[in-house]
Amino acid sequence: MKIRPMTVADSFYSWNPLVLKNMLEEFFAIAKLDIGSRPKSAVAPHAGYIYSGIVATYTYKAIFQYLESLPSTIIILAPSHYAIFEGVSVGIFDYLETPFGKLYGAVELGERLVKEYPELFTSYLEPQLPEHAVETQLPFLKYIFDKRGVEKQILPLVFGQVDVVKVGEILSKLDDVFFIVSSDLSHYLPYDEAIKRDKFTLEAFLSQDITKIVEVADACGKWPWVSLTVISLLKKWKPMLLKYLNSGDTAGDKSRVVGYSSVIYV
Repeated sequence: MKIRPMTVADSFYSWNPLVLKNMLEEFFAIAKLDIGSRPKSAVAPHAGYIYSGIVATYTYKAIFQYLESLPSTIIILAPSHYAIFEGVSVGIFDYLETPFGKLYGAVELGERLVKEYPELFTSYLEPQLPEHAVETQLPFLKYIFDKRGVEKQILPLVFGQVDVVKVGEILSKLDDVFFIVSSDLSHYLPYDEAIKRDKFTLEAFLSQDITKIVEVADACGKWPWVSLTVISLLKKWKPMLLKYLNSGDTAGDKSRVVGYSSVIYV
């Protein structure tokens, strides 16, 4: 049995379920939105919750509003911060731990991707275990699952060096899945410069112009997001920006900020 342990609890978010629940409930009370239609996929940031948690909440509140009707498997598309490798690391876990309890892994789907497309997908787990871009999404998911009394399977995909267009084409063929790209925007720029840079990045992704995205986008999850853009073009989904802030707006100083966005596809 393979279990994904918590590795960034108490650095990116609280390990204490009561403290964490109170934080998320406060975020959900603050985030006001009514998207009007069921999201098909989404993008959420992955920094420490004091910095990006309120922006991520917009994504997860949109998902929460339609959770029962969403697909049975959620695939997290994340960049690799800690390992350089070929392909996409498939997180084949029976369970994924959170402070609120365990999530169930999409073992069968993960094994199928590795077996059918070995030139793109690998069961190499080293990039998975320390990856905060995956882990920061998990407490949000468990929180909304518990509030609705539903369970869905989770499959983390961590991107190494790979043809992201081909990955998107393969993933677009999957049925009954919901994609969440884990991505922050620009890093460590002065506040006003970051806003301008992030505006260019978001305009590129919202235009779904892959050439423009490759040329101008500044995001640590850029390549997983390109794969989602390929999927969205094939499925005729349209992106919608729900919220943009940077760490200078939340819990950091304005001299070196990191940008965050909440985007859904409808």
